Order: sequence, then C-alpha cells, then structure tokens
Amino acid sequence: MDFVKTLIIAGSMLVYLGFAPITTDHYTLSHQSNNHYEQKDHETWWEEYHKLPRKSGALADRITQALEYSGWLNEPLEDVIVKLEEFYGEPLLSEIVKSVSEFRATPTDWHYLYKVDSVYLLQKHGEKTYLIVEVLELLNDEIIDKALALIIINSDSKIIEQDFRWGY
Repeated sequence: MDFVKTLIIAGSMLVYLGFAPITTDHYTLSHQSNNHYEQKDHETWWEEYHKLPRKSGALADRITQALEYSGWLNEPLEDVIVKLEEFYGEPLLSEIVKSVSEFRATPTDWHYLYKVDSVYLLQKHGEKTYLIVEVLELLNDEIIDKALALIIINSDSKIIEQDFRWGY
C-alpha cells in the first residue's frame, strides 16, 4: 500500500512540475493582486483567450495608446514621463520610467514598433480589470514577433501590472 501512495505522490509531483513553468510566474501575480485572480485560472487562459469577449471602446483604446506609444524613443524625457503617467499607475509606472531612462542612456539602433491586434476582457474583480491583449512587434511594417499580454487596470483606468508572453 505504501508503494502505491509513493507512486501516486511521485506521479502528482511530475504533473505539477510539468505545469510549474506555466503557473509559477502567475502565482506571483496572484499574490500581488491579493489573490483576487486565482492561480487555477492561469493554467488554461493562455490557450483559450480567443473564446473571451473582445473589448472595444474607451478602455481598449487606452490600452492600445499605452502599448503603441513610441514617443519614449525620442521625445524629451520630461514629456515622456508626463505621457506615461496618463497610462500607467504605481508600482509599474516607476519601473517603466526607470527602464526608459536606462535604455536612453545607452546608444542603440532600436527600430521596433508595437501594434495592438485585439483586446479581450478576462474578468473584472473589485476595482481591477484583467485584460488579455494580442500585441504585434513590427520592424518596417513586417511582423517580427507576437505576444499575449495579461494587463491589469485599476479603477483609474491605469495599467498597474502587465505580463507579456512572446512567441505565442
């Protein structure tokens, strides 16, 4: 009987470890959002996002403007910060401003642009809205890569968390 228990436990661990790369990142997100978004929901949403209702209107437009904003490449940093404050809330805003400052401090030949393809409503919970966004990475109007992004919006319609999965 102990052998059977050991076999079941070992099999369960193998199954869990098989899902660990998918769920570990989202478990952190779950804790950051006060467990309003259950870990179990993360196991399949990447696969079934296309079944969700598409979002349009002001919120989808706002997400599109935020993710497609490219002024951070060449506008004065003070203007970039003002623009980013329109779209992002803390703690994400501080992280993005820091990243932009560091990126601009190093010479680069960056030419990529991002285009939002579709926005899907995953769920609303309290003051947070969870969206899945299809993002295209473009170089000279040619699609280089695709991403799915989990975007969390607060009650002020500002992005407070985002998680991108490239190469979907």
